Amino acid sequence: MRQALRGSAFRAVPQLGSRFLGRAARDALEGASIPAPVKGWDAANPLAEMDPASAVFLDNWFPEPTYCRLRAGHTSWATGLGSTQVESLMTYHGASGTNKMFGACGTNVYDVTATGAVGAADISSTGNARFQHINFTTPGGHFLVIANGSIAIRNYDGASWTTPSITNVTSSDIIGLASHQHRIWMVQVNSTKAWYLPIDSIAGAAAGYEFGTFFTDGGYLNAIGTWTQDSGAGSDDLLAAISSRGQVAVFAGTDPSSSTTWALKGVYKIGAPIGRRCFTKVGGDLAVITVDGVVSLATSIQIDRAVARKAAITSNIQNAMNQAAKSYKDNFGWQLIQYPLGTAVYLNVPITQSTLYYQYVMNPLTGAWCRYKGMNAACWEINNDDIFFGGRAGVVYQADDGNTDNGTQIVYDLKTAFNYFKSRGRNKAFRMVRANMFGDGRCLPTITINGDFRESPEPTTVVGVLQNSGVNWNDFDWNDGTLWGGGQVTFGDWIGVEDQGHCAAIRMKVAPLSQSSTLPIDLRLNSFDVLHQPGSFL
Repeated sequence: MRQALRGSAFRAVPQLGSRFLGRAARDALEGASIPAPVKGWDAANPLAEMDPASAVFLDNWFPEPTYCRLRAGHTSWATGLGSTQVESLMTYHGASGTNKMFGACGTNVYDVTATGAVGAADISSTGNARFQHINFTTPGGHFLVIANGSIAIRNYDGASWTTPSITNVTSSDIIGLASHQHRIWMVQVNSTKAWYLPIDSIAGAAAGYEFGTFFTDGGYLNAIGTWTQDSGAGSDDLLAAISSRGQVAVFAGTDPSSSTTWALKGVYKIGAPIGRRCFTKVGGDLAVITVDGVVSLATSIQIDRAVARKAAITSNIQNAMNQAAKSYKDNFGWQLIQYPLGTAVYLNVPITQSTLYYQYVMNPLTGAWCRYKGMNAACWEINNDDIFFGGRAGVVYQADDGNTDNGTQIVYDLKTAFNYFKSRGRNKAFRMVRANMFGDGRCLPTITINGDFRESPEPTTVVGVLQNSGVNWNDFDWNDGTLWGGGQVTFGDWIGVEDQGHCAAIRMKVAPLSQSSTLPIDLRLNSFDVLHQPGSFL
């Protein structure tokens, strides 16, 4: 293992032959600093044109505005829901601030509010576990309303589940729900028709509304959402109905039965939606998961679809998003969820049904993206500000908790953008690199450098074995196996590397050491420094 440079001490650096280096540059070393990839994962731009503060990939690292940090793990929350994937999580928000969370697995729905093994099923023989849900308030109370296109709609009032009496439509045919202008709207499965209930009602005579005349490209009604525009709820709220072909019909008004209080605002074409959970309210806007990426409804209806991808929320990872949509759009599990406490937005991407899922995660403050691996989630939910997901074998997990993925060590991996160090076309011999980090230890970082777009083997050069053990900073050689201790410490020792090229990218992996603590590892990456020998313009 190569020796690290300790502090500012300088070790001998092998010289390259004169065929590579000019005479004046033969013994010269130039330094450069690369910021941490705070602009996130870039899966849109050419490798040679990326911003220096971006990353070729950023796995299990989260880009904060001024540094990158390791994501936390997940821990088991509720068990015993069944033997298959938990495919729905639904939270009831009570008037007193008391919440209840329910999970659907197989053909049953369970109360998963408390951690531990669940009791008997609250609802059984549901046909499937893929529910849509809303919270709805009437003068009679607060209700969680759920539908899955297989059983009759169910309502939960904070104490018990009931089956509301809904006439004119078979409520087991309802697969989607929305709340708009004090009414519950219901999407009929495999149809262009929706139904709505009387104002402030969870039951009663449903009235039908046919959207097929507006969907000139064919297809069925996929979902309905409320577009509030001003982040509030009021008479200016619009109803958006999207077809399976990507046509969006937008309406204004309060009473669909009256031409004086209901009007079509327009029909717009966007990418075809992915999944029944394609709509997510983001402030006053609706974000839509489509084959063109995650798009803002407000933006996408104003521009041609041909340029919509450039304006998509996922524009920085557009190539990855397009590939995922092409390959996995028919898999169940696509979902977009805001996690305010973690200042993050999660896009769930089902890679292999019931086996492998990734999350494309965005920092809403900066628009920077990263990718999470290791959380095989079919659904997500927020309860009491914490974030949960439905896992395999009937287990619900709490995310952003602990320092392992339910006992499995998390591997944090990143590769910076390729950098020409302000000298395009000039060869360079890369000799040393250091990662400038701040942390509490408890991890093992390794590092390497890749020249000229190469994919070299995974990094093996140890940056430092970091763990609180009482050893004082800078009193030992990094590579002698001694463990670092002493709480929060800034570190950045030089590491010898060998590669050459016109440009280079730094790859760093971090593996946590075995820890008994459930606290997340606190490690913050601020920047990298690189020393290279400049060569000729060949």
